[in-house]
Amino acid sequence: MQAEEICKDVSSPEGLRSEVRTEIAHEERLLARVKQPNRGYTMGYIAVVVLLAVIVLIIFAQPNGILLWLIVAFILYSFNYIILFLPTTRKRRSEDACRRSYQIGDILKPVKFLLAHKRKLAIEVSLTMFLGGMVPLAASFFVIFGIGLFFALYFGYITGSMDPLVAQNIVIQILFIIFFFIMMLILEPHSQGFTRIATSMRGRISAARERSRAAFIGIMALAGLIIAVVAILFIGAMLLTGGTLGQLISVEKWGNLLLLILIFAIEIAVMRHFQAVSSRRMVRGLLEERLRSMRKDVLEPLEALVVRLSGKEVVGKDKEILEQLKRGFFSIATYDIVELNFFGYSPIFVVGPKLKYLLDPQVIPYLGTFD
Repeated sequence: MQAEEICKDVSSPEGLRSEVRTEIAHEERLLARVKQPNRGYTMGYIAVVVLLAVIVLIIFAQPNGILLWLIVAFILYSFNYIILFLPTTRKRRSEDACRRSYQIGDILKPVKFLLAHKRKLAIEVSLTMFLGGMVPLAASFFVIFGIGLFFALYFGYITGSMDPLVAQNIVIQILFIIFFFIMMLILEPHSQGFTRIATSMRGRISAARERSRAAFIGIMALAGLIIAVVAILFIGAMLLTGGTLGQLISVEKWGNLLLLILIFAIEIAVMRHFQAVSSRRMVRGLLEERLRSMRKDVLEPLEALVVRLSGKEVVGKDKEILEQLKRGFFSIATYDIVELNFFGYSPIFVVGPKLKYLLDPQVIPYLGTFD
């Protein structure tokens, strides 16, 4: 296996500065590409509107079609990461990037270290990848489940063509999913939103403990409330979906295979289009924020440190500053922006780990919000 590795000696201020400049240049190029207008989106919106209008008319004419729509919706929601297995064009390798061949042992060693000494970092990376991948899907499932919610209410409580109990379960499940996605949009896990909130809350708890007992009890109650709301939404949106899907499958008579295929194709098209549009918007904002942080919070003070030292040994307070800058830089740069596309079309962008940092023993000690 081959992967990029760090070209510079990041233990020195000059080497770290060179690595920071390289990363900033890489993300500036990526941001420029993301900002380029995509003419295909206009045609995509037109196609999606037409397809949705067609399926809405079909469901009005065949009320049982809403069960198929919801079954496919819940399957796509539960297994949306299938999108990662679609044919993807490989990215061109950067000619100036440093690369090395990794043996299995080379990869297992830092992985074992992470699991043994940096479990919180492993959890943090996994949560950022998993939940960050849900954010671009929010618009897709707002549309897909919005249609399901409308017809569940319409057929369940107005026309009476759907069992009210089934309609009720559908409405509750869809509301859980919608509020879960709203929470994802607010917390922005793709930009380490959960870890930022947890770090902020930990600081508030420490400050409240020093202030007074009443303040400490108040902030702990608030933290408990937030955790409870997140847990309820997560359980309702993630774990209860299987029961609702099973109920729909048992109710559906499965008499129209052609309609099932049509619905599946339409929902895939809707999901992919809005995922492509939303992921580009998400990544544009994320890259702008990352570049701003790397320039202002890392590169500017690092330039000042290099000038101040002028080749002198790094000791005392300057060493502490260098260590803080390393932690700040690597906490940002550890997460990479990965482009996935369907035979070169309909590109989507997801957040993933940057292996050249996660596989580097000299970087791992600086990673992790909680460690």
